[in-house]
Amino acid sequence: MVRHLTVRLWILLCLPLAACTQEAIPEPLMIVSWSGQDGKPVALDQVLKVEFDRSLAQPLRGSAVELLDEGEHPVDGVSISVVGRWIYLSPSLPLHSDLTGGSLAPGATYAMRIYGLPWLRAVTAEDGQRLPQDVALRFVTASVESPGALAGRGVDSSTLQLKAPSGREPLAFPEGAPVLLEFTRGLDPRSLTEPALWRLQGQGEGVPVQLQLRQNRFDGAVLEVGLDSWVGWGVLELPEGMEGLGGWPLPQGDRLLRLVRRG
Repeated sequence: MVRHLTVRLWILLCLPLAACTQEAIPEPLMIVSWSGQDGKPVALDQVLKVEFDRSLAQPLRGSAVELLDEGEHPVDGVSISVVGRWIYLSPSLPLHSDLTGGSLAPGATYAMRIYGLPWLRAVTAEDGQRLPQDVALRFVTASVESPGALAGRGVDSSTLQLKAPSGREPLAFPEGAPVLLEFTRGLDPRSLTEPALWRLQGQGEGVPVQLQLRQNRFDGAVLEVGLDSWVGWGVLELPEGMEGLGGWPLPQGDRLLRLVRRG
């Protein structure tokens, strides 16, 4: 009798412990949403986001996430960051009027490959749980004809402006140096197909000069003006339709620039 009571008491004591042990085992890490899951074309300047069901351990190993093109080749110029339970992939912006020169090409298919077990680089949560297997998230980019190909996502609504000296003083350039103009926001390269006009001091008609993006980032762009060697001052008229990311226009007051070069 005593022996049966002892066994029953031992079972009663162990059952809650077993239940607690089962409850203490966390579920595997899971992806709950990502920015391309609706199947719509992704803008070339869109920051790609992947959300997990809990906060991720940091730092994320550099090879844990890859962006691949249609030929399964890694895409260059993509920066990856982790904030809480989110992974962010930020592409570099296009440099040419056909929207090439950035991380993503228009009208193309890509995949975000996120590595899970059994890789050591598997994405890991703060609680130590890892993604149970590799995941490939596929998407298509917007075409070059799409107005939303550069949607301005991640860029606030402040107006595109030229970074210029206070008081609108003439822009001075040393002899032999290229003419580089800096802007406060990234530019839409499609708005640079028309040339600028250059009127050197004493000349009546403007001469068309080509424009080329040297840098294009969310927080600013650098535009090179294709001017030959010159000395003195002149007026540069930028194309009327110049736009920043998301369609923000360049103000009229920033289109006419006085340039100075001393010999």
